[in-house]
Amino acid sequence: MKVHLERSDIFKVAAILGVLGLALLQENRRPLRKKLPPQESRKRIQTSAAFAVLAGATLRGFPWPHKSAAFAERCKLGLLNNAILPHKLRLILSFLLLDYQLYLSHRWSHEVPIIWRLHKTHHSDLELDTLTSLRFHSFDLMLSNLFQAFWVLVWGISPKHLSVFEVLSIHFAQLHHANVQLGKSIEESLQKVFITPHLHTIHHSILASERNSNYGIVFSLWDRLHGTFESKPVESVQVGLTKVKRPERARFLPALLLPFTSGFEE
Repeated sequence: MKVHLERSDIFKVAAILGVLGLALLQENRRPLRKKLPPQESRKRIQTSAAFAVLAGATLRGFPWPHKSAAFAERCKLGLLNNAILPHKLRLILSFLLLDYQLYLSHRWSHEVPIIWRLHKTHHSDLELDTLTSLRFHSFDLMLSNLFQAFWVLVWGISPKHLSVFEVLSIHFAQLHHANVQLGKSIEESLQKVFITPHLHTIHHSILASERNSNYGIVFSLWDRLHGTFESKPVESVQVGLTKVKRPERARFLPALLLPFTSGFEE
């Protein structure tokens, strides 16, 4: 198990950095929204790097979903561990179940006041691009991991399938946070299946009526099923939080302390 986690971690870091670089390159070529001035962008990169280190340490220190998956596999617990299914079908079901779990977890992080207070750190960014995908509070990540660990146990997700989903879902998060213009026809086609930069821009709106939509990580299916899907022009969408207007308040330490210095409402 330890060797598996170490190899998985090395692969995930390399893959994350690779996709991050490609997304940043494409953002410069075809931005969806106006970018921040170069000076402020440099400070955002420093903030994002600090959050990336914090997130990595948190996930490495509290690998509850992986421990839960290993325990379920060892003890033959969970639905999939007790079902006779072809390997490919089990992988597909695992992916769908884990993506649905992230939809629910993400939605509750907006709808449950105490969790939203922690999740505000992610939404406090004044810009929205692929760097925003690195921006999470440790307590937010820990709650999400605890919730996922429970469902991994119930469903009997294997450690390997969990690792595959983790890598791909991180890539999807990097891409749908990206400030990239895909083009109308491509955007409309992809929206039918996936969460796109256009859809996720609406989710990061400063307006709660727009922000409480498009919770999906990979597939837009869950939002469509639950009535939380929203697609509209994003040219006038302002991202962020109403109480975080100055760049210095969006930097690492103020953003990390935001759950303890703000109210439940935004």
